[in-house]
This record gives sequence, C-alpha cells and structure tokens, in this order.
Amino acid sequence: MESWNLNAEVINQGDTTHAPTDKYKDTVFSYGTAGFRTDADALDRVCYRVGIVAAIRASETGAAGVMITASHNPLKDNGVKIIDKNGAMVTQSWEDPFTNGVNSSDLVQYISDLIAEKGIAYSDKARVCVACDTRDSSPRLIAALKAGIEAVGVKVKDFGELSTPQLHFLVWFADKENYSPEDIDGMNEEIYYDYYKKNLQEYWALISRDEESHYQSQLVVDTANGIGGKQLKKLDIFTNSSHYGLDVTVLNDGSTGTEFLNHKCGAECIHKDKSFPLGAEEIKTDDNTKWVSFDGDADRIVYYYGNPSTQDLNVIDGDKIAILLGDYIKSLMNNITNDKTSLSELITFVVVQTGYANSAATKYLTDKGVKVERVPTGVKYLHHRAEQYDIGVYFEANGHGTVISKYQKIVKILQDNDFSLDDAHVNKFLKFLLLTNEAVGDALATLLMVEAFLKDSGKNTKEVNEIYSDLPSRMLKLAVKDRSQFKTHHEDETLLLQPEGLQDRIVEIFSKVEGSRAFVRPSGTEDVVRIYAEAPTLEDADKIADEINDMLAKEF
Repeated sequence: MESWNLNAEVINQGDTTHAPTDKYKDTVFSYGTAGFRTDADALDRVCYRVGIVAAIRASETGAAGVMITASHNPLKDNGVKIIDKNGAMVTQSWEDPFTNGVNSSDLVQYISDLIAEKGIAYSDKARVCVACDTRDSSPRLIAALKAGIEAVGVKVKDFGELSTPQLHFLVWFADKENYSPEDIDGMNEEIYYDYYKKNLQEYWALISRDEESHYQSQLVVDTANGIGGKQLKKLDIFTNSSHYGLDVTVLNDGSTGTEFLNHKCGAECIHKDKSFPLGAEEIKTDDNTKWVSFDGDADRIVYYYGNPSTQDLNVIDGDKIAILLGDYIKSLMNNITNDKTSLSELITFVVVQTGYANSAATKYLTDKGVKVERVPTGVKYLHHRAEQYDIGVYFEANGHGTVISKYQKIVKILQDNDFSLDDAHVNKFLKFLLLTNEAVGDALATLLMVEAFLKDSGKNTKEVNEIYSDLPSRMLKLAVKDRSQFKTHHEDETLLLQPEGLQDRIVEIFSKVEGSRAFVRPSGTEDVVRIYAEAPTLEDADKIADEINDMLAKEF
C-alpha cells in the first residue's frame, strides 16, 4: 500500500489562498443532489477542498470527475458536481466525506483520518477529470479545484468548457473502455460527438419514410445562453441537418455573452412559467414548428409547441418524455419474438417516477403493460432505482432524466435465446439504446432519442402530447418553523408519518373529491413544506391545496 505524502504546509497554504471572504467564512455547506451550489463568491475554498477529497476518491477507484456549474441557477451562482468512476453521481456513501471535508476546521487532520478510515492507498495512476460551464466565475473556481487535486499529488485531466452530461459521459466512456491513465490524458470531447454522430446516423437509416408522416422538420432549440448552445452546434444533426431532413435554429446560444444565462429562457423557465423564451417572436415559425429548451448546463430538456406571439404554449415535460420513451422502448421490445419466447419476457424493464408524477401518466403506462415504480424526489433516487433493472427510464418533470440499459447483458440474453442480432427488429432496438447517455440526464442525448421516436412514429408534438391528458394539479410551498418535524414514508414521500395524525387529516380533505390525491413533504434544503394536490378539475385541485395549506399555516 503506497502511502500519501501529505505536505501540511502546501495543503494549508492552498486553503488560505482560496479562503472565503468574511461574508462566508462561517458558512456551513450542505450537500445537495450532486454536490454544492450557492453564490459563486462563497465557493473558492469549497472547490479547493472538493478537489482534495475527489483526489482521494479517485485514488480508491482509479478515476473521478468534478464539474463546475450551477445548472439553471442565476449567473451570480455556481456549483460543484462530483462524479464517480462509472460516470454517475458520486455514491451516497461519499456524500458525507465531501461534506465533512468542505466544512472541516482542521483540513489536514480530516484528510489523514479519511484516508486511514477508508484504507485508501495513494495512486499515481489516479485521474480526476474536470470541466466547467461558461459562467464568469467558472475559470476561477476550476483553478481552485485543480489546486486542491494537485495539492495531494493526484493528476488532473482538464477538459475545459463542457456541458455537465458531456463530462459524465467521458468519465463513463473511459471506464467502459477500460482506459489507462495515459488514455484518459489523451481524451477530448470529440469522443462524445463521434459516439452520437455514429449512433444517430445508424438509427436514422433504420427509420422508414412514411408519406403520411406528420413529423415536423422545423426545430428551434433554446439553449438558455449556456454551454449547451456552443456544444450543440458541434453535433452532426446541426452541421449536416439536410442529412436528417431537419431545419434547425439555435436560440439563446450564448453568443451575446453570459449575462443572459437562464434569463427568461431555458427549461426551468418554460416548465414553470409556461411562456416562450426570450427572442422566440423574432424567429419565423408556423404551426409545424417544434420547440425545445435546455437548461444552462444542458442536463434538462423540455419540448413544447404553440404560438409565441400569443404565448399559447403547450409543454411536453419530463414526465411525458418518460412516458413517450418508455412506451416506445416497450413497443420495440414487443416486436422481438421467436418460436420460443419474446424479449419482453426475458429482460426487466421499468419506468421510475416520483410522487409528483401525474396519476394519468402512471395509468397510461400500466395500461400498456409497463412496470412503474415510485421513489423519493431527487434524481439520485430515480437513477439508483432505474439501474437496478435491465432497462430503466426516469425523468423528473423538469426534464432531467435518461434511459439506462445493461447493454451487454441484453445482447447476451438475445444470443442465448437464439435471436439473431442481424434481425431488423433486434438491430433497431439495440441501436436505439445507444442513443442514450447511460451516465446521467443529457439534454442533447434526450433530444436525439425523442427526435428518433417522433420520426419513427410519424407523429407531431401535438399528437404525442394528446396521447393522454394529465389530471389538473396544484403545488404550493409553505414556510414552517421546523421542517424536521415532518417525516414521510421513505418509498415515495407521499405518506406523512409525523406529525402523528396529520396524514389522516390530509386524506380527509382530498377524499371529499372522488379521483383526487394530495400529499405534503418537507423540502430537503429549506424550512418549507411542499403541498401537492391533484383532482379531476383544476378548481378542485386548487381547493384541496388551499385547504391543506390553511390547515398547516395555523399549526406549523
């Protein structure tokens, strides 16, 4: 076991160099979904210390990744997301070590204790892959991050500016291909583009050209003035649109500067405000135009359609994207049969939802024979459940999600059960699975999957949006003195266990309306509770939510 040569003077000097301002010197940082996110001015030391802990994690596994981004947050914010060797978010067992490292009062002692506790040897072959988005604060923070990694003697592979999913993909790809440290050193973002160009071209060639198709060729992609606009244009679907029969316009591509990052544009804005992005009215469109919005770091995506001049907008959010892709994958599998069996009987397949998923969506899938499971709110819970199956589809309503498949296992199952890989249905199914980003939600990869589905189905966005109608819903947020007194059932957080008796009162309220449901859950980051109500009419959903809100406001 090779020992670490921890130079306390070097480590402490770096910690001092990247010390926070007086405003943030006493701040205690909490681990969020994938790392830390707040005002960029508070993050210099956080990034430095995350770099150190990431270096230790990389020495244990061989590689790790760290992304500097604040996703859909305003320009003044930034964040740091941590990636494991397999390309997924860092395992939950390492969330506390990162949190404790960031908040430690004695950094060198904490590092020594962590290394000893976990029995991690120093490895000169370890690599930490890093990248950042286009925010003004990102170069400063990535410098702090790299300083932390190098302070404990571990090497950095800096990819420069990437979208968050691109870095996840590259870490995943290196692991999948069993890359050596030298291979990782030689990697660049072209691996990502080459992978998706090849897979998209091959899949597109398998789709029949139906003269009756309603597929819409005009596509407007709003990239929220973030990193996505710059990266998106490098993919073949945009540089060679004629090959795919597409007419693509990129809106809010960041070319005017980052001051408009996520400002009145992007997936978060479209999903919450239900209004077209800034600049939409200047684009010549018609009723056959598809609209798409990414968020700032391109890991979320929503589709929509309508009229920008009247703000008549219909959103196809993450919930519906999950239903469309889940239904499509199920149909592809159903086509694969032989004299012995069908593929659907041989592999496990699930669509994972949270408690906020609309009941109509769940019913649509179950009626189609698709297994649905629910988990607590948060993409890390969705991802973890999805990867327990041979194929797992998950999306949050905000558009963050992906399709995970055990690709090599599925190929072996096909071969072991006498299915020919040259069969047209088998080939098409396997090629579709290669369009996804296995590691994490990726707006660009999801765009390719949805476009492939739309092209193959011959439907337009209005037609696919109307395959079922969501039940009207209402969501409220109520400030409370202490959110910790609210305890939910762990499975999907829709059942309150504490305060005792409160769940019965909630049920009593929504039971007045047949076909309705409601639940209350505490926020994970602030002293508020979130109230969700769903009913056959919007009026009933509003009444249920308001009545629960009033009850809670009087007591908590």
